[in-house]
Amino acid sequence: MSQIIQSERRRAERVPLTVTMRYATYHSDDDNSILENARAVDLSRTGVQILLETPLPIPVYMQVAIRMPDRTAPIILLGKSIWSRPEGEKHRAGVQFLGHIDTAFFDYLDSLPR
Repeated sequence: MSQIIQSERRRAERVPLTVTMRYATYHSDDDNSILENARAVDLSRTGVQILLETPLPIPVYMQVAIRMPDRTAPIILLGKSIWSRPEGEKHRAGVQFLGHIDTAFFDYLDSLPR
């Protein structure tokens, strides 16, 4: 059973969940994007905490593709990195979701055991 994480600083409850994801970052000084793999550590209606191999610049805009276990296609979200820190040989970062969020994502999040 998942444990809900709630902090007074957070706008939405976080659900610990490990799922694979990919993300592409976009920088204002060029048109190139970098596609990377990461692991989502927890999810909420407003963002995701990720574990990744390389540091994530702050802020950087990104497209996030989260692979949900019960779906064949990933859920695509737009986000912005809001914090990043080293953790051993990896890095942990927080991504805030921006813009429209597919209702399938909310449905999935609401279906997780509490």
